[in-house]
Amino acid sequence: MDFSVDLNGRVQNINLPASKALLPVFEAIINSIQAIEDRKINTGYITVKLIRRNEQSEFIGENSVK
Repeated sequence: MDFSVDLNGRVQNINLPASKALLPVFEAIINSIQAIEDRKINTGYITVKLIRRNEQSEFIGENSVK
């Protein structure tokens, strides 16, 4: 059985206010911590790498960015 997800489409459809822009990053880190705990290992580690474009985001509304 083949499962495929249009990740770009799903990301574009998320309406996330600018004040909560990092919420998905926090959720990913928490999920990673829980996965390490579930494996019952003491040597787990999480690497987070954020890449930002040089240009400033354009604010198009009160709580959203383009």
